Amino acid sequence: MIGGGDWGEDRLVPDMVRALAANEPVQIRAPNSVRPWQHVLDPLWGYLQLTEQLMAGNKARVGSWNFGPRPSDFQSVAALVEKFADHWGPGASWKCDDGPHPKETRILSLNPSKAMAELAWSPRLGLDDSVQMTVEWYKQHQAGADGLSLSLNQIGRYSKWL
Repeated sequence: MIGGGDWGEDRLVPDMVRALAANEPVQIRAPNSVRPWQHVLDPLWGYLQLTEQLMAGNKARVGSWNFGPRPSDFQSVAALVEKFADHWGPGASWKCDDGPHPKETRILSLNPSKAMAELAWSPRLGLDDSVQMTVEWYKQHQAGADGLSLSLNQIGRYSKWL
């Protein structure tokens, strides 16, 4: 998942933001690994829909659920980094970090068909919009904007797509 406000260590988006803000190339461990990229607001919306039905007593909704992106948004780490760098602006670059790294799964996948069929849920944001919103959040935060205000603004914008 991607979206503003993630500052975790050894996570792709926060690592990109820190490197790009310092005008350094982003160090990428596994550029050919494929991930199901999505903005955090899409699965959050799905979980809220599910919670509403569970709270209403709908026992048929008990169980495991996946809220994933469209198949076209399953892309390589390199593809995400390129999109992120394009939205970030001039000077954004990356390079492969060949150092020793923990073993990672090459391809991660999610199947959201149950959520789509039973909850009528679907992702509202494609990868390009997700990356644009994420970069926008971090750049505005870097310029001094309050993280809570930025997040609430993006939630408000997202809710117009529902």
